[in-house]
Amino acid sequence: MNILIVNAFGESPIGKTKFNSFLSLIKKIFKKVSEHSGIDNFNYIIRNPSTLADYTFNYYSNPSDETVELQNRKNFSSLDMVFIDGCESYSPWKSRSHNLSKLVRLCKLTNKVLYAGGVALEILIFYLATGSVNEYHIINSN
Repeated sequence: MNILIVNAFGESPIGKTKFNSFLSLIKKIFKKVSEHSGIDNFNYIIRNPSTLADYTFNYYSNPSDETVELQNRKNFSSLDMVFIDGCESYSPWKSRSHNLSKLVRLCKLTNKVLYAGGVALEILIFYLATGSVNEYHIINSN
């Protein structure tokens, strides 16, 4: 199972501490899943917003002409779950958030399982507020 975990907390000591807590929690949850189900083939792919380009693509384009685009589609399709958390310095309208926003939108368009914390939740709200998407199905606890 391929699990993409995006660190949008930044490189500051506080950001690193927050991300390590986030990562630890995710691994702890999947360890419990493994204990109950016997599934233990979890592959954690850890990226930051500036290194997401190989998982993003133009959803509405025809990939037959561009091998990079086709490879990015395959990379994205190989993901089973996406976890994103981070600080507000990656606001949806900032250029540094382009790949992060694109990833969130792709998760919506393809119904990929997405945990959207912090900045990813802000991106979802931005898409809803601007009419970029019609609706999201949000699961919060039970």
